[in-house]
Amino acid sequence: MLVRAVSILFLAILAHFLTRGLALLGILRSISPSGVKTCQRIQGPRLCEDMTHGFEQGEYFLSCDASRLFHNTVMDTGFPQTKDDELLHGELWSMQITKDGKHRVSKLDRGDEDLDFHPLGLAVDTQAKQILVANTPTLTKNASSIEVYSVQGPHLTLIKSIKSKYIHTPNSLYILPQANMRSADGQLPSFIFTNDHFFVSGWKKVLENNLLLPLGSIGLYDARSDTVKPLLHGFSFANGVTGNTNGTVLYVAETYGQRIWKYRIVVPSGEGGIVELKKIENVRVPMAVDNLSYQEETGDVIAAGHPIGYKLLKYASSNDKSNLMLPPSMVLRWATNGSISYIMTDDGSTFGSSTTGILDSASGKLIVSGLFENDILMCDTDDYGKGSETDSTKQILTV
Repeated sequence: MLVRAVSILFLAILAHFLTRGLALLGILRSISPSGVKTCQRIQGPRLCEDMTHGFEQGEYFLSCDASRLFHNTVMDTGFPQTKDDELLHGELWSMQITKDGKHRVSKLDRGDEDLDFHPLGLAVDTQAKQILVANTPTLTKNASSIEVYSVQGPHLTLIKSIKSKYIHTPNSLYILPQANMRSADGQLPSFIFTNDHFFVSGWKKVLENNLLLPLGSIGLYDARSDTVKPLLHGFSFANGVTGNTNGTVLYVAETYGQRIWKYRIVVPSGEGGIVELKKIENVRVPMAVDNLSYQEETGDVIAAGHPIGYKLLKYASSNDKSNLMLPPSMVLRWATNGSISYIMTDDGSTFGSSTTGILDSASGKLIVSGLFENDILMCDTDDYGKGSETDSTKQILTV
């Protein structure tokens, strides 16, 4: 009787794993180019994982890392650099887009070029004019941190490096805008962050990835007390986070779960008290969802990701990428009415490995970054401000 019960349980777990794994790998999914007919490439920033709105309309900051060609710190694929290598460090860029779609890009001078710098998610603190960046070093184990830079034109100054045992695989950041959540001197904001995995590297991380183990988490840096605290656990690859402008709603991308989660942020009204996240709802998306951006004008969430996971894994783990096509891209909208609609899809021939999509409010352009792309993509779109579920979306969501 016990053997039969164990066998049934094992088969149930296996069936769940296979069903989830097949959907994530996208083996039965085909992607056709859509929304990429009138696009142009913005040269300069390379292999950019994240981008976010800047201090002014049409301004953006980008997080890029050319070393990802050889080693992906998130997936722990490839070969990490050693001290004997000619080191490739990550970069931060600024980009301005005008109402008529003209653009200008410039690399930011960090002033700490010797830092083992491999950035992922970034967020902008408009009050103190700062950029916060998740850094995942490769030369030193268990040294991940959140770097806080002050911005003076094209120059950055490192003012604080936040480290904690609870910041082990930081990926994405969302700054709490409430004034009572800032440090006593008002210089630092509190923020929510994701740890995409529990294990940093090695065979344990391989196991965590291959078994889709729900070991990712969400944490909080509380600037009031200069402490880091865990908030939620149980995510199968917690990735991008975003939220509304008044700090009451948080959205979290669960990559392996192919879901976007929506939470109510409970922030204490006074100087004391704790921050809590209350689950509201979630939606399934037809891709390994990566980063999220919030469209302030509509309240919609723009999500980018990887619709055919096995092609991304193949590309990321290959030592010779010269003859490989980039993995497919997808950018979609989760509207406030609950509908899901495509904004852009591509098989990788025009633009691959999409990680972040933002709709620029002034120009109406779609801006997309790619994990392994040498440029940024900017496209015309008639989707700005819209959000309706199409028949094709309904069909692919069932795959």
